[in-house]
Amino acid sequence: MASKRFYSSEMETLYNHLARGQEDFISTSNDRDLPVLNKLKENISRIRSSYWRIDESSNNDELGLSKLSSLSVDEDLVAIGSTSDCENLRIYNLDTEKILMTHLSTISLPDIHSIQWLYDPTKRDDTPKTLPEDDSIRFLLTGHTDGVVNLTMIPIGDNAGIPNAQIIKRFNHEKHVSENDSCLRIANNGKPTNIVYQLEVTPKHWKTCNKNSLISLYKENMFLWDTTRSRFPILKNKTKGVSAFDANEKTDGLMALAGSFGVSLLDMRTCDNSGFSSSFFIPDKMNKECLTANWCKENSNYLCSANLDDQLTIWDIRNLKPLAVLESHSDNITSIQWNKFASIYSASNDGTLIYWDLSILNFSQDVHIPDGSQTVRCTTKNSLNLDVTSNEIGTCIPVSNNSIVAMKSVGDNMTLTMDESFLGLHTRIENVGDRRSSSSMATLVGEEIPDYKLAKAPRLPRLQKPKIHHRRRSSRHDLSPSTLVNKDDVGDKYFYL
Repeated sequence: MASKRFYSSEMETLYNHLARGQEDFISTSNDRDLPVLNKLKENISRIRSSYWRIDESSNNDELGLSKLSSLSVDEDLVAIGSTSDCENLRIYNLDTEKILMTHLSTISLPDIHSIQWLYDPTKRDDTPKTLPEDDSIRFLLTGHTDGVVNLTMIPIGDNAGIPNAQIIKRFNHEKHVSENDSCLRIANNGKPTNIVYQLEVTPKHWKTCNKNSLISLYKENMFLWDTTRSRFPILKNKTKGVSAFDANEKTDGLMALAGSFGVSLLDMRTCDNSGFSSSFFIPDKMNKECLTANWCKENSNYLCSANLDDQLTIWDIRNLKPLAVLESHSDNITSIQWNKFASIYSASNDGTLIYWDLSILNFSQDVHIPDGSQTVRCTTKNSLNLDVTSNEIGTCIPVSNNSIVAMKSVGDNMTLTMDESFLGLHTRIENVGDRRSSSSMATLVGEEIPDYKLAKAPRLPRLQKPKIHHRRRSSRHDLSPSTLVNKDDVGDKYFYL
């Protein structure tokens, strides 16, 4: 009885505290209003956001069914693809210092569902970054329906040496799947399986395959292709129920698979007697059905997965135990970016981007989690959380009125998000101070936070959309089916490796 009375008194105290906090926010005569806001302004981690509207309307899309579908970033180059039939691949140069987007070219390559730049294998990571050349040639992978992936050579500038963009190679996944691979829908999201939704190039540190090798997913089969020589896959591995993958940046050949089975690990260097690589399922009750997964780029021992309960789970693969559960999204999580160990970004169909500050939890990257330890639960700040055991480490940023289609990192402190119409650049600006008492808020570019007296909820200023700068001689290339040559006649003479 004593414990029940103690619990009741604690809940009553918490309720009264929340009630007083609400009165302090609404009241016009409370002297604590201004000091409370000043405390939030001190030592904060701010998110500065800029948005561009990507006009995807075309003459062939009278019903407005074409949507932005894919995004790829390589240093200052941004490629955006859509499902339209013409003028659906756009190349931009992004200046993060001036917050300026320069349109370089528009290409017709119908019905794009995934996209990925090839990196320059001659450029080393330790060389200082320089401005991109005005006249150069770059290579881009695009995924389409019926298992087709195109490798396209794209001129950057008017004097790149080739007049138009050219498809130099095709990878036909449909030719290498069996009749048994006839599933019509992906298990956990209901999408048709005859589309290449995800493709990546192998990390630069991998040694078991050539640089810029292609990793792709089609009809629950993982493919590994050598983009420099062969049109036949080096490896094909069937995993029933898989819907997404991510390659470990530092561990050669190690993959994370997400799907109806939860999250599992796949070592592409090993294979069983049948010639297939076997995946290892994480045996934990918190390993639920997952939509996507992402490795920590700074520390390859940690993995973050997103399940169907709209939760993020951080795993330590050294002992296969969950480190923390992050929950605040109200719809399926579409993308995760985890570059630095202390910072995770998650995007969702609910239109929000959440920045998770793991440094508040004081995790040690080099310390193994002891068996039997309790998983840390986390949520966002200012979310009226009544669970006293949950840590408020997340900053929720509304970035879209609909679902966020893609998200990519631009350096350590910048993130690009894309919905069906807009591209957003979000920059984290940290002030020096005590991080344990820090908060976060979304701000507009070039605007100072005014010292409001919180009499009532302040009105947000109107968004200022940065403009896209268009070059006078931006090029347009038509790679529609009527202009394509026979795939058997396409050579590799233009490829630079």
